[in-house]
Amino acid sequence: MKRSLVFTRLMAAGALALALVAVTSQSARADIAYAFAEQSISNLSVTAVGGGALPGAISGTATQASAVANGSGAATNNPLDTAPAQVGTSPMVPNNYLTHYSSLTAGLNVLPATPPGPDTGDFTRGDAVITGANIFTGASASNVAESIVGTSGAGTELFTGQGTWTTSGVLPANQLAGMTALAVNFSFANDVAAWLSNQADGFASASFKLTISVKDQHGNENDLTPTQVNTAISSPANGNEIVNSGSVTGLVLPLTTSAGGANNLVLTDMLTISITGTEVTAVSIGVPEPSSIALGAVAGGLVLAAGSLRRWKNRRAV
Repeated sequence: MKRSLVFTRLMAAGALALALVAVTSQSARADIAYAFAEQSISNLSVTAVGGGALPGAISGTATQASAVANGSGAATNNPLDTAPAQVGTSPMVPNNYLTHYSSLTAGLNVLPATPPGPDTGDFTRGDAVITGANIFTGASASNVAESIVGTSGAGTELFTGQGTWTTSGVLPANQLAGMTALAVNFSFANDVAAWLSNQADGFASASFKLTISVKDQHGNENDLTPTQVNTAISSPANGNEIVNSGSVTGLVLPLTTSAGGANNLVLTDMLTISITGTEVTAVSIGVPEPSSIALGAVAGGLVLAAGSLRRWKNRRAV
């Protein structure tokens, strides 16, 4: 009878160990971190205040993309339309795919605005394209970044994605003498989301940014970052997906700050105007490896079993 009781305890301890393995392995696979950022800019022009055309010329364009998963990644670049950079599960994202690519967004109640994509696994990506380069008559560009991690339960992970574009133009010397500002006009559409399934495990962040800068030959620079096209969000503290669109007309880009100010531009110089769009996503989860959890659970079960066997032997020796 006593021997039967000991064997019963041994079986119970083993069952407990297996149960711990099953529960912890399932919870490791359940933690998900997701981030998405996309922005499209169209009809972007820099003019004189009041709408007068400027005698500028395009000086350069660039698009870049990168994707990094746990220190390993991919990067691409092209003057107008870089290939997408992606690391992770297949299928590979098509070029200029500007909406959600992860299929798991269908199950995230905080992302109601856009439909899910075809990729069911962990991945990170970035992409960018310039469809109109002339910032004096109307530039257009789009970029995107998206990262998701946790679906494979692979343990501690960090995924980042980025898409960036830049277009620049120059104004000949002495063209802006007497002016105090320029005007910026554009239309926009943007989308940003960051979400964690487990608020105590990891982080997710996403941002889109548009910077308009004017610089003289002496190194002075004035920057403009319109609020409508500059947003950053992060989780913990999940929020709803933010989707916006609209138009901005006559936004002031200052050439001078005040009399003798440090950022006053030398208007007799040749001036360079650059416009840069940047989307960035980053996600991370940090859970124990399922194999180490399993070993710990089995070890705990063996300790319980050994204790029962030792107590039974001690009672037999008395």
